[in-house]
Amino acid sequence: MDLPSFLSQKPPPGYVPGVGRGATGFSTRGDKGGPLKVPKRFETHTSHDSLHEDKTRTAEHLEEEEANQIYSELDLKLSTRNRSKRHEERPGSSISEQFADLKRSLATVTEDQWLSIPSAGDYTRKRKRERLDEQLNRKTYAAPDTLLTPHVNLSKLTEERERILEKQLDASIFEGDNGAAIAEAQEYLNQLQAKSDLDDNEDDVKKMRLILQSYRHSAPKKPEGWIASARLEEKARRLRTAKSLIEEGCSQCPRSEDIWLESIRLHGPDNYRCKVLVAEGIRFNPQSLSLWLKAIDLENEVINKQRVVRRALQELPHCEELWKKAVKYSKEKEEVLKILQKAVELIPRSFDLCAALVQLQDYEDAKKTLKAATKSMPLELRVWILAAQIEESKGDNVSFEQLTELLTNGIKEMQKNNVKLSLRALLEEANSLLSDHHSHNTVEAFTCVALNEYAKQQSEAENTRTIAALPNSIIKILAFRFLLKLNPTKISTWASLKATCESTGKIAELYSTFDSLLFNAKQDYRILKEHPVLALMYSKELWKYGEDLPKSLNVLDRALEIVPFSLDIWLAKIKLLCVSARYDVAEITFKQALKNFENYKVSNVEKLYYKYVSFLRFQQHHEVAIEFLKQKCLSEFPKCYKFHLQLGQIYHSLGQLDNSRESYTEGTKYLPGCVLLWISLAQLEEEGLHRAIKARSVLDMAFMKNPENEYLFLAQAQLEARLGNTDQARFIVHQALQKHPHSPHLWAENIRLLPLKKANVKKTMFQDALKSTNNSYEILIEIGISFFEESQYGPALKWFERATKKNPAYGDSWVWLARCRKKLNNDIAAIKERVKELEPTHGVLWVKVSKNPKFQYLSPSQILDTLIFSEQVV
Repeated sequence: MDLPSFLSQKPPPGYVPGVGRGATGFSTRGDKGGPLKVPKRFETHTSHDSLHEDKTRTAEHLEEEEANQIYSELDLKLSTRNRSKRHEERPGSSISEQFADLKRSLATVTEDQWLSIPSAGDYTRKRKRERLDEQLNRKTYAAPDTLLTPHVNLSKLTEERERILEKQLDASIFEGDNGAAIAEAQEYLNQLQAKSDLDDNEDDVKKMRLILQSYRHSAPKKPEGWIASARLEEKARRLRTAKSLIEEGCSQCPRSEDIWLESIRLHGPDNYRCKVLVAEGIRFNPQSLSLWLKAIDLENEVINKQRVVRRALQELPHCEELWKKAVKYSKEKEEVLKILQKAVELIPRSFDLCAALVQLQDYEDAKKTLKAATKSMPLELRVWILAAQIEESKGDNVSFEQLTELLTNGIKEMQKNNVKLSLRALLEEANSLLSDHHSHNTVEAFTCVALNEYAKQQSEAENTRTIAALPNSIIKILAFRFLLKLNPTKISTWASLKATCESTGKIAELYSTFDSLLFNAKQDYRILKEHPVLALMYSKELWKYGEDLPKSLNVLDRALEIVPFSLDIWLAKIKLLCVSARYDVAEITFKQALKNFENYKVSNVEKLYYKYVSFLRFQQHHEVAIEFLKQKCLSEFPKCYKFHLQLGQIYHSLGQLDNSRESYTEGTKYLPGCVLLWISLAQLEEEGLHRAIKARSVLDMAFMKNPENEYLFLAQAQLEARLGNTDQARFIVHQALQKHPHSPHLWAENIRLLPLKKANVKKTMFQDALKSTNNSYEILIEIGISFFEESQYGPALKWFERATKKNPAYGDSWVWLARCRKKLNNDIAAIKERVKELEPTHGVLWVKVSKNPKFQYLSPSQILDTLIFSEQVV
């Protein structure tokens, strides 16, 4: 054998013999898994000095022997140390010694405890098996071999079989109660019918067919299995098989009406066959109402229907539905009357039959029938309502009180028998009567009786909630009217009544409510005498919303006949006459009112005097007004500041400035605490007499009489501003704000005095003003005006809208809002409607027009137009 050639070849560089076979020298446990350690004798050297190799080779050999010795000693030490540690852990003790105490405690274990100790392996396997069974929902049942066909889902099959068996058990439980058993079976059949997926899954149909076949064989006398099988075949589109199954079921269960009805349904297109089936079914089930009704429906001619109905009534004479069918298919009135009389005789507790009979009878016979009905049905509320309807429709001039008495007796009779009724239920019953348009008085009487008997049993708030929950109808209107009789001054109830009348288009009911409350002679006009303000509300509704001025004046005249000393009604009548431009009649009315109150003193009669003076000024009768003020007003009411102001204003308008000054001065003597007189006097000195210094002294005198009054501070600042002393005006306002930090008038004036170009200062001022005045509407308006003057109409509009929401009665906010919308070319019709509805009463701009004698009888919308288009009024 030749020597392999590779043995004579030189090894490659770095080759170490035996490394591939683990010949790396010795190793320790710490070397396992680490990098291979190559002994020095196998290491490659870069140096080729042979002399040097001979010298180092002996040294390496010595080192290797020394290392071997060291590692041998180390292994020996490690092995002895591990043994000694094991001996230290268990110093000579055996296992039996260690568990000696536990063995002794076993003596206390009873026999039951010992037997209950489970085997760990068996217990674990058992629990695992149970969990697996629960997850898979495994159920095992005994099944015949015929069911073990290929590709059968045994789990689903057993579930369906279990359901059928449950139904069978339920039916057997309710053997004594056929109705309950039929209901249970019918519920199951409905569930079966709901399985629409059977149409698409043939395997499911086959499985269900096998299950139902087994059920029929086990209980052939149960109709449920036959009906279910027929429906299954019907859903599988095997109608012939379904019919044959149901016919076999009819022969097996002829006493079941359900199986006959199912057979009739399956043979639906064949009307003759259906008649044969229903006749056969009735022969076995003569007391079945369903089969008789089906037989009636299968007949096409009315005469045949009548014949079937009569045959059915022979078997079921106490069936109300059959008697209704008999009435339905009878055309002659006399025949219907006889049928109903016989029906009521046999079924005296049927309200529907009684009502139908009463409607056909004359008044006397109807009364007899109703009398018998109240005895047989004393707890039926509808009988008493029917009696009231008959009295209204057939009686002779039956009054509303008689209807009320009849219904009251009926409700009291029911209360005696402990019939629980509620106000809500009674009102809903009354609401259901509205379909009968011939019993309006009965509906109203029943509603009143219900409210009288049950509204007092709960609080007013509960009654209001109950009535508010009703649909908008005459019932709701009557209910609110009842509440107003109890509390006629509750504004929220009037508002609810008005809203209901408007939504139903019966605003006349609102007016009739006012009439019935205010002008009720039977109660001696008690409500009007106690609350004459309601006459003003009624008149305003007619004038403002009904736009019927004559009726409005008529209401006030009628009210004055009853309460002739009501000052408010006299003033309302005068206002209506002036607004309608009937000034001659208004003057006559003023004189009548003055004469009426000449000897009868009432509170606030000075208000009538003030209005009369304003009317004289409007008529340009200044001399008459001055004479009336001096002789009548100031002589009787010398401390009424309005008369002093009126006298001074009249002299001022006539150009008699000295007399005007004298009137104001005299007023300040009588009323030094009236700031308006001092301010008017200062304005006269400044603007009329052109004596600014004197005006300042008047205000200083006013401060002495009324120290720290905010309106005087405001008048003083405005005086300096008009004179061009802006810095002085600001200083006065700052002083005033230290004493009145929350005054919106002073903050508004402070904003007006700001320079227009200092945006940062304005922003800070706006924030401080809003914070100090809690977002006062006056501040909101002034902020909007500042933007308006800078032609920033968009931001200004938002501030004016906020002001109108804050206080809708402040007229200036509406004026500025309308001006701003005009600048933006927007429509202001909605603003006019809101102003007409709200009728603002105050505001600096608004009062300048509304209190001006020339414009005092303008409507709110006219005042708004005047201020929009005549900005010079500002």
